[in-house]
Amino acid sequence: DLSSMGLSFAACGGVCFAVWPCASSVVEGQSRWEDVFGERARLNPASFFILYAMGALVSALALLPALCRWPLHSGAPFHFWPCYLRLSLRQHLLALAGGLAHGGGSLLSLHAGVGERVCMHAKGQSTDEGGDRGRILGNAVAISITRCQPLVCATWGVLFWGELQGAGRGTTCTFACMFL
Repeated sequence: DLSSMGLSFAACGGVCFAVWPCASSVVEGQSRWEDVFGERARLNPASFFILYAMGALVSALALLPALCRWPLHSGAPFHFWPCYLRLSLRQHLLALAGGLAHGGGSLLSLHAGVGERVCMHAKGQSTDEGGDRGRILGNAVAISITRCQPLVCATWGVLFWGELQGAGRGTTCTFACMFL
């Protein structure tokens, strides 16, 4: 059944999205267990993001052709690479701009999660000096705040593009529940 497979994929995707900020905190030495991998294995936000982006590229190259050939929705299957190569330069540039915006937002969120800790380590100060530890925003919190962006996008869609016009009562209620 495609709907249950789609739901399973969505749940797995949600777990993956929930785990990666925590994984970032662990490899950056910000976890409850401090430096799990030792000082030499600690990654800064930029290094973590490079590895994250490489993982996203590899998973996209592996998953997109298969998901296009055997789609989870009712659309017709297609071969990914020929369709991708037929896209116009404008479409490629718009997709690249979207990827740059997503990547920039993710990188800024990761840096927000490190906050003063990086500056303090660079100055040779302890993060516990002067009670500064309480002002550091962890990756899980920083990225969770960033993840509020679907609410902002949905609001834009409804207020400026009328995306709920003609929607049924159930759809409107589901949309309203998203804000709770």
